[in-house]
This record gives sequence, structure tokens and C-alpha cells, in this order.
Amino acid sequence: MILVRHGQHNTEVLHPDNEGLTSLGVRQAKLLARRLKSDSVNRVLYSPLPRAKQTAIILNKEICCLKFSCIRDIIERNPSVSSRLAKELKLSKKDIAASKKQDALAEKAFHKIFYKPKGKFSREVVVCHGNLIRYFVLRAIGIDSRLWTSLSIFNAAITIIAVHADGRCRLVSHNDAGHIPFKLLS
Repeated sequence: MILVRHGQHNTEVLHPDNEGLTSLGVRQAKLLARRLKSDSVNRVLYSPLPRAKQTAIILNKEICCLKFSCIRDIIERNPSVSSRLAKELKLSKKDIAASKKQDALAEKAFHKIFYKPKGKFSREVVVCHGNLIRYFVLRAIGIDSRLWTSLSIFNAAITIIAVHADGRCRLVSHNDAGHIPFKLLS
């Protein structure tokens, strides 16, 4: 499973549905597409939020996938954080309760994406969001997913998680942005 974070997006809009890619985000997505072109991708799945969809369209155009589909469950999430961080951030009980609901939704997304492979080897790209990727990484390797804020992730970075025939997951790489020149990282 190849997880990629969308390219840089416009954060100066009032609603997340309007957060499309910046010109830098488009450049990052094109560099990402060039990097993935040789990876024999079977399918591209993407979040319905504009920044992920635009990144996926750029990828699909470059790598010419046969299967290209939106997965509504992989939108940006804000899962629970450790109790230490909750205290540090002075989160209210209401905020903590809301993040617990986000945990359930993130877990649902995890099970939608990570499943026992059926049949032959498949390489799928999932274009989604930084918080969700960080949650997936910790969840896949069996570490407390509330520590997701401890991981960094660049825009258009690649995270690879191998899913074995028995359903076990293995982290192959995280936050690989070697395809993006340093001055274009965000």
C-alpha cells in the first residue's frame, strides 16, 4: 500500500471543500507522479476533499491507472492524542469527546484501506491526508495511535506499508520526499 499526502493546499479559505492545491502543490504532485510512474500501480484511491482529488487526478494522468476511485471514509481526521498532549494543549472534555469520535472514523478508514490481499500482488496508491497517514502508520505497526502527532509528514510524501497475506502490516518507509527538491518541500 502506497500512502501519499496531497500536495500543498490553500489554507486561506473558509471551508475545507474549497481548499485546492496551490501552484507549489501542483508542482509537488507532478514530481510525485514522476516518482511513482515506474512503480506499476494497479489502482489509485483518493479522499473526496479537493486537495487530495486534484493530486490524484495529476497522478492518474501521469501513471495511467485503470482503476481510479474516491473513498469517502479517508477524509482528514483529528484522532485522539495522548493524555500528556491533551493536558499540554488544554483540550476541553468536549474536544476530547470529539476526538474519540474521530478515532472511530479513522479506524473505519483503516479497515477500508488495509485488508488481507486476495489473489495476486497489487500495488495501490491512496491519496489522503497527513493526520490520517500518521494514524495509519502507528496503527499498522502496533504502536499507540494517540502518538500520531509525534510523526512528521511533508506534502506529496510517500509512505509504504506492506500488507502480508495473513493481514499483518509492515512499515517499509515513511515520509519519503526524496523526489521533491529541498526548496519545494512543505
